[in-house]
Amino acid sequence: MNSRLVLILGLAALGILDFVCIRTTRPAVEKELLSRSVAVLKENQIPSGGVSFDGRDALLAGVKGSPEVSDRAKQLVQDVEGVRIVTIEFIPGTLAPPVDPVQAKLDAMLRGKRIEFAGQSATLTAAGRAMLDRIVPILAAAPEVDIEIRELTNSRAAVVKAYLVAKGIAPIRLSAIGTPGGGTSEFAVAGGK
Repeated sequence: MNSRLVLILGLAALGILDFVCIRTTRPAVEKELLSRSVAVLKENQIPSGGVSFDGRDALLAGVKGSPEVSDRAKQLVQDVEGVRIVTIEFIPGTLAPPVDPVQAKLDAMLRGKRIEFAGQSATLTAAGRAMLDRIVPILAAAPEVDIEIRELTNSRAAVVKAYLVAKGIAPIRLSAIGTPGGGTSEFAVAGGK
């Protein structure tokens, strides 16, 4: 065989071998780097939904200002062994306003429930008082937070406020508002929801 043909066949074989090795190894490398990057982000309580890999190059995608595309997230992924570069891509959208932790607890407590009153009156039932008794510790644990009590009528809102004050919640922290047509009890961190 002529040496030129041997050289061409050798280069072709090398190219095929390189192509096959890269095609079979690359997905495994990407999967491993993704797994380790997601783990380090979760460990640091950073959402990892916008992480992807192209070979050893990471892409962090998210709304500008979100933790997914923060400098901290970028550094954490960059520190994962094997990651070559980390690029950030901003996607259109706006950040949801942060939910106050007290508001989140109140929402969870009231989800699917309501403060019960006797008929159309402003008299709390035993179940209504029991529900308020479960809300008192949430409010007591956050004395710096002001709360708006929203009820169907002003008189019902005032009764709820009076009950909470009797249980030790400072009256200055509570405002009672009637919301005709609302129909459900709602507690809102003042200035929020």
